[in-house]
Amino acid sequence: MWIAIIGGVAAGLLVAMVLVMRSERGYRMLFSDTHLKALAETLEAAREAAMSGAYGRAPTTFEGVEARWEVMPGHVAMTLSTQRMLAPAAARFLLAFAIECAHRVRPIAALQIDRRRFALVWDAHGFDPRRELIDVDDRALAEMRARAADAMSQLSLSNGHLSAYR
Repeated sequence: MWIAIIGGVAAGLLVAMVLVMRSERGYRMLFSDTHLKALAETLEAAREAAMSGAYGRAPTTFEGVEARWEVMPGHVAMTLSTQRMLAPAAARFLLAFAIECAHRVRPIAALQIDRRRFALVWDAHGFDPRRELIDVDDRALAEMRARAADAMSQLSLSNGHLSAYR
């Protein structure tokens, strides 16, 4: 009987280890230097599109992260949409990295719209969307990644929607 219990626990641990390794492998590329550079470029391309009034298809990274900027009467919002569901900690890191790209201007809200869409909202008087985002190069990337990793613990996601800020 004890052997069956120990065997069941071992099988359960093996399944848990496989699931953790699979999710880790999925996030590894999402947080890679190559993807973070692509994310910064996507954020800038989306900002430029919003400033020029071109509201067509939003720019997307090779990992399927889509960025959109929206200028509202009293607020500026940036939305990240992903093809797959993200854990809140992973979304907080991507949002913290987006804050780094946006000249480290703290947003007034970080929203979790659903498991695939997340947004940052700034006060229109505290953030100028016409200003170019930081150009991410190899030297700056390591510092930005480290600051984003530190800042993500202070970034709390609230369940909400952008309609409250329109």
